[in-house]
Amino acid sequence: MKNFTIPNFLAGIIIGAVILGAGLFIGMNSLIAEAGLSQTQSGDILDVGLSAFGGLLVDQKEPQVQIAFNYNINSRQASTTVVGSGTATFSDGLAVLNTTTGANSTSTMESLNVIKYNAGTGAEMEGTAIFTECTAGTTQEFGIGDNEDGIFFGCRDTDFGTIIRRSGSETFTATSSWTGDEMDGFGESGQTIDITKGNVYKIDFQYLGFGAIRYFIEESETGHFILVHTEAYANQNTETSIRQPILPIRMSVTNGGTSNAITIKTGSWAGFSQGKDGFGGLAIASSTVLNVGVTEVPVLSIRATTTFQSQKSRIRIKLKTASLSTDGAQSVTFIGTLNPTLTGANFVSFDTDTSVSAFDSTATALSGGTVVNTLGLAKDDSKIMQIEDDIDLELTPGDILTISAVSRAGTSDVSV
Repeated sequence: MKNFTIPNFLAGIIIGAVILGAGLFIGMNSLIAEAGLSQTQSGDILDVGLSAFGGLLVDQKEPQVQIAFNYNINSRQASTTVVGSGTATFSDGLAVLNTTTGANSTSTMESLNVIKYNAGTGAEMEGTAIFTECTAGTTQEFGIGDNEDGIFFGCRDTDFGTIIRRSGSETFTATSSWTGDEMDGFGESGQTIDITKGNVYKIDFQYLGFGAIRYFIEESETGHFILVHTEAYANQNTETSIRQPILPIRMSVTNGGTSNAITIKTGSWAGFSQGKDGFGGLAIASSTVLNVGVTEVPVLSIRATTTFQSQKSRIRIKLKTASLSTDGAQSVTFIGTLNPTLTGANFVSFDTDTSVSAFDSTATALSGGTVVNTLGLAKDDSKIMQIEDDIDLELTPGDILTISAVSRAGTSDVSV
């Protein structure tokens, strides 16, 4: 008979379900199968659906980043940056980052939305990647982060492993030093990873400054995630594991000074909070009144600043509502435009100590941008534009949302 390693809380659930003596042992295999759990070669249970803090996950994860590269690399979902001869393209359902053969070339892609850290709630990312065989003088990475901070799978020279980046400094752990299944065929899963084939990677973390970081790779036969490495950070350090835990999903390749064409591909990404994403931000508002005519003019704009407290800002602005009203003889159309070019704008920060919001009500004209919502009001009318419900828009650092207005005829006073 196999010996099963079952967490105490799960054992309690099973015993409660089959409390009649030997039924626990007779029904164990079917219980495990029906619960969707996988076993190692020695009979240990591999995947029991635990959060980063050890709680039982019951499908309450809150999606924060979800990108599927089915048609293209959507610039409203992900940004791409290339250096030298690097390229970022789409091919056959995959986003493809390639250095080509030009030396000192880089290709990087990051999600515009971020995985937002909430204290006491775990966070995770999952995604697919096809790496190039690790090559001397080159780097590849896929995970959560940016140039300054991050948690990744990837290559450093000829080794594959895991990476932690804090304020630009890195700690690399090769597979041979992983604390879990090294994916070399001799681990509990029996699987040997081929990084040049498509694999599903997962990272979750507690943060709190000093919480554990866990790395997983999907086992190909069962589809369950195998824990391959844990960065046990508590009780060992005096500075936080990463400087800033609010991070995008990122994929990047560079060939350094070599002429190697390094390619990394991906099919989709997802990032989650392992619990309800409660609104923990500061609620603020601004308003203005303007007389408008038959030419569309900006009324009020909000911008997410790119720096906060002398640091690069990763904070997003969650837009909730806009209260609109008219006072005049004609109907008015209000237009919400993302990232227009404004003439004569002068953005003033709401509060540099507590907010990344800056407002402008002085711009005299706008052009370009992307219209994200419109709302028509009759004369002497008022309505509330439900931005959160209608378009679910968050401003990333540097983004601007402008609410403009135009009268059907004559002039009208409007307020936003």
